[in-house]
Amino acid sequence: MLEFLAKGFKVLSDVIKTPDIGIRRQELFIATLKKHGVIEEIQEQLGREEDFYLISEARRQAYSLKTAKSVGIIKVAWNGFPSAERVKNFQFTCPIVYVTKEGIYVFELNDIESVKREMKFDEFWWIPTGGNPRGFGISKKAVEKLVTKAKEKDNYIPLPSIREITAQISRGDYLDAFYEMVKMLVNKIDK
Repeated sequence: MLEFLAKGFKVLSDVIKTPDIGIRRQELFIATLKKHGVIEEIQEQLGREEDFYLISEARRQAYSLKTAKSVGIIKVAWNGFPSAERVKNFQFTCPIVYVTKEGIYVFELNDIESVKREMKFDEFWWIPTGGNPRGFGISKKAVEKLVTKAKEKDNYIPLPSIREITAQISRGDYLDAFYEMVKMLVNKIDK
């Protein structure tokens, strides 16, 4: 499953060069783990950050899912003008699963809050300026601290290295496969 995710992320990065790659990686992660019966996608929007439930014998825990090619800023709000007041009122409601090409990290709520308390406001938060600023997020420096905490707590699963894979998927291959998938779904509608 981990090898599939790593290769799938590579395929997506070969063919998608637009900002929507993040949502495609999230869909791949959720679809893969759903196939293995490990998670349940949250259909109703309980909170903006809550993307899936991790299912275990003991409980059902909501998680936020963030993906990136490598460790960097984690955007937690996408819309609206970013103001210091809006950022100060933001509350994390669940742990974050952060997936990069290196691995899968889990940032527990208490670790997020701890890093937030340790750092100055403008060190922890990333607030865009200039141009058309929208949303806000956790700064790269804060994410690096969260990655360190996750590794120290063993809340980290390394993904297999895909550096040795030199083959690339072309945009044409992707579009052909995308067409076939949509065609299959259209046929389901017709039945």
